[in-house]
Amino acid sequence: MAVVGGVEVRFEGFDEFRRLLRAAGDDWDGAVREANRQIAQGVAGKARGATETRQQAKAAGAIAGRGDRRGAAVGVTRSPAFAQGAFYGALQYPQFPAWVGNSWEVGGSGGPYAINPTIRDSMSDIVDAYGDAFEKICALAFPNGRPVQRSQFTLVHSNGMVAAQQGPGAF
Repeated sequence: MAVVGGVEVRFEGFDEFRRLLRAAGDDWDGAVREANRQIAQGVAGKARGATETRQQAKAAGAIAGRGDRRGAAVGVTRSPAFAQGAFYGALQYPQFPAWVGNSWEVGGSGGPYAINPTIRDSMSDIVDAYGDAFEKICALAFPNGRPVQRSQFTLVHSNGMVAAQQGPGAF
């Protein structure tokens, strides 16, 4: 279980899953890294299409997704020079929208313009994509069909309401 930005991610059976992957032999970090990269790039692509102003539309190319073995991330590069202001806002520059602050939750209210609403609206798609990625990794790692029992993804908002869920079942 992990809590990220007020959203709890629970993958029941994860310890068993990792033990079985280690026993399978190959280094599966590359497959996990690729899954995280694809999910982040998919969300970034949606966010680039969800801009609200002409300024954000011009800076949309600065929205980038990246992934590593620890997770997926969507952020804003520094090119063009006004991209950070277009998506995070500013306190003292009137050409930018209001500053989003530094206490927003990922997928919650507030946060970077176009990016956080896209994450919020895509929560169930993100969970499904991770479920599909783990099924693919398991199919490659366990060609004899060794399942991981009780596998379930659950995204829980900080208010305790379930945002999205996949499973239960065997991967």
